Amino acid sequence: MLYAVEIWCSKLPKKRPTAVISVMRVLLRLFLYNAGPLSSLKLATIGEDYHDEKCMILTEPEIKGLITSVRTLSLDGFDYNQQGLLLRLPDLCQNVENLCLRGWYGHQQHKVGAAPDDSAAISLRRLIKAQRNLKTLDMIDCKSYLGYIISALDTQSISLKTMKFRLVDFQDCGPWEGLASCLNLRSLEFWFCKGITHKMIKPLLNGGVFSELEEVKLSQYGGGIFARSKD
Repeated sequence: MLYAVEIWCSKLPKKRPTAVISVMRVLLRLFLYNAGPLSSLKLATIGEDYHDEKCMILTEPEIKGLITSVRTLSLDGFDYNQQGLLLRLPDLCQNVENLCLRGWYGHQQHKVGAAPDDSAAISLRRLIKAQRNLKTLDMIDCKSYLGYIISALDTQSISLKTMKFRLVDFQDCGPWEGLASCLNLRSLEFWFCKGITHKMIKPLLNGGVFSELEEVKLSQYGGGIFARSKD
């Protein structure tokens, strides 16, 4: 929607620097007051043009009610330049049941000459810890912050039922103690992941872990798919 508004504003006879924000503010208010809060939300960046100021509209007092009831949240390529909004999400979105994290590479940390910045990782951990009933966590094409995210899962040990890792690089990730605490997990999937070590999975090997587990899926390049069900 933001992209469409930007294109429309670029065609206006008189271009104003605040036009996009003003139009977005009006549209979001209309959505909230006429259609009600969102149940699903996807936040993504396209290039480097999506500045924090535009995204922070969602946190304004008259608009934040639009996202407080979100049940399905997808954060796609989020660690480019929206960390202001990411910082606020744990306070605004606490009813998420299905969370999808895609394309977290830690770009800010890999800039030449830049000091390491863990602010995005800390905000992600806070977001998971803030949830009241997280049921599904799906991680796709992620290479950073795995330790922060997995360690936060102990706060969802009762509610989390499904955990999916797809194209995830676990390099430098610590032991999966947070995942091992999710005793009600029913489905665990690993699709084309790499960097997994014995040290990481050791907490999962203790007897009695995942007594409710019904399905495990493992797939690696050239190795086919291994699937095991409780039955």
